[in-house]
Amino acid sequence: MYTLRQYAVRCHRRQPVAAGPFVEFASRKHHVCFSTNPLYGTASNIISRVGIVGAGPSGFYVAKYLLKELGPGATVDVMDSLPTPFGLVRTGVAPDHPEVKAVQSDFEKVAGDPRFSFYGNVRVGYDVDVATLRSLYDVLVLAYGASEDRTLGIPGEDTLEGVVSARTFVNWYNGHPDYAQDAKLTGMLGEILAQASAQVAVLGQGNVALDCARVLAKRPADLETSDICEHALEVLRESKLAAVSVVGRRGHGQAAFTIKELRELSRIPGARLVVPPEEVAMGLTEFTIAELAQSRPRKRLTDLVASLPGPAVGGQAGEGRERVVALRFLLLPRAFLPDPRRPRRLGAVVFERARLELDGQGKRVVAVGTGETEELPCQLALRSIGYKSQPVEGLPFDNKKAVVPNRHGRVLEAASEEAVPVPGVYCTGWVKRGPSGIINTNIYDARETVAAIMEDATQGKLPFSSSSSLLEALAQAGRKKPEDVVSWEGYGKIDAWERRHGAARGKPREKVTDSRRLLEIARS
Repeated sequence: MYTLRQYAVRCHRRQPVAAGPFVEFASRKHHVCFSTNPLYGTASNIISRVGIVGAGPSGFYVAKYLLKELGPGATVDVMDSLPTPFGLVRTGVAPDHPEVKAVQSDFEKVAGDPRFSFYGNVRVGYDVDVATLRSLYDVLVLAYGASEDRTLGIPGEDTLEGVVSARTFVNWYNGHPDYAQDAKLTGMLGEILAQASAQVAVLGQGNVALDCARVLAKRPADLETSDICEHALEVLRESKLAAVSVVGRRGHGQAAFTIKELRELSRIPGARLVVPPEEVAMGLTEFTIAELAQSRPRKRLTDLVASLPGPAVGGQAGEGRERVVALRFLLLPRAFLPDPRRPRRLGAVVFERARLELDGQGKRVVAVGTGETEELPCQLALRSIGYKSQPVEGLPFDNKKAVVPNRHGRVLEAASEEAVPVPGVYCTGWVKRGPSGIINTNIYDARETVAAIMEDATQGKLPFSSSSSLLEALAQAGRKKPEDVVSWEGYGKIDAWERRHGAARGKPREKVTDSRRLLEIARS
């Protein structure tokens, strides 16, 4: 009989092993040569305990594909700082996009595996440190996403009320406990939107920016059957919004939103989507036209933008009238200005007109200021220019790229080409590649990371875990009582409560937004 370590050594020496699907994937991606023999099953058995930090899509996809590979005695623990799982599927996806949230059913099947455990309301770096987690698990996977915002670094951004990140706004209407329970935020949004002919500027032109504009522009009655939170609906019912401007630095040929999102924005009852034709014309430079010729989907998107009507001169909007959503292009934000009547509140955004040029390498279209400025009046500005991940104490971090340094999902000791992997530590999702892509992008990420894990298992590169459990480690650290950790069974109680109370209002669910109440329901 071989020990597990001896099996690993045989795999490392290229003594016969049978290639499973993920080893085949690793072979194709990383040019690893595997021969065939039933000994491959022992490589899976080397991994007995896996810990995954983050219960969003990236964490669940890694759990899904690892469980397909691991033996019957293995366990996969997925932990999250929130009492509830699913990450951005729950708190990031727009409430009027239920088809995107349907991926939860796939994750629920993963959680139904008896080898799977969920530990909600566990903050890594506070309740338990990384060194402890590394001792508990053969494999530790970081899937904690990107929880901070990129900033503009312009005057007024940090000092004026009414300058808010799009992530904050999205978390607020989607019921993230850290934002939905912020009475000051709710009061400020309510007061701003209730002003006669309120105006909002959304800075950025990705899908999140269009989500924000759509939620603001829609009639509250059209959101009442979604899972938007009641506190947000109450604010939107009192809204006297007149106009939303979605502003981009470059031209319509470089906009990051998808044609699906744009079409949806153009079909909102009671709202009119417009674009200044002169800004469309300015964006059709020679190199933009050349770019569009190489991408049919991008050409279709820009054709749709160009077909939109221009702003009506002297048109009115607001309470009882059509709301206007304007796409603006080639404007660089330079400063947030105070309202002269209320100096602590936002009154306008100053933009500099831009023109398009090629960068120094002649490969990328960039926006360059022309010196001409424009003031856009608004009382609320939503900054939607991207997210970034944050470092966790005890792990390496690439501050320049705002990701965990990695090679094909293997966490590296430093952010350099020569750095070697940290044994047994991996990453996936936004913390691996940066905040880009859609939910399904995490599938490829997960497959690549799992392939790296299985390859390292066959080569004997994984450490062995201790016999302690996560709950024992939490109790020993003294920061978290076992009854304050939410299990999958506890989440099932939360899910049932939310569905039951949502059904009473004709909604899919009514989210619980108070962390203490979530824990009470989970314990009941």
